[in-house]
Amino acid sequence: MLTLPYISDTGTMPPERCLFGVTLNIAGILGIATIYVRYKQVHPLNPEENLIIKLNKAVLVLGILSCLGRSLVANFQKSALFIVHVCGAVLALSMGSFYMFVQTILSYQMQPKIHSKQVFWV
Repeated sequence: MLTLPYISDTGTMPPERCLFGVTLNIAGILGIATIYVRYKQVHPLNPEENLIIKLNKAVLVLGILSCLGRSLVANFQKSALFIVHVCGAVLALSMGSFYMFVQTILSYQMQPKIHSKQVFWV
């Protein structure tokens, strides 16, 4: 029977654990910065569109939760605190997926005013 290891197995033993944690924490910080820049980019383009403003705020929260989950995965090793590690992974993957899905909807809602359909489909 073929078993595939978890990605987290690469970050359970020292010194890999330290590099794994630092890398994911840096990725989380850069992710939050990118999510905030996208939030600030969308807001002035649609100042009176109520639906887009609400979606933009919701997607900001989803993105930050995804990055928080990534940080939990980085700081709580699978071998030490399995439940917290798995909760962080679920948070990172589910909220990250929802973030991308809602960003797609947001871009589609903006496309008639900001850019053409050809640009959206690229």
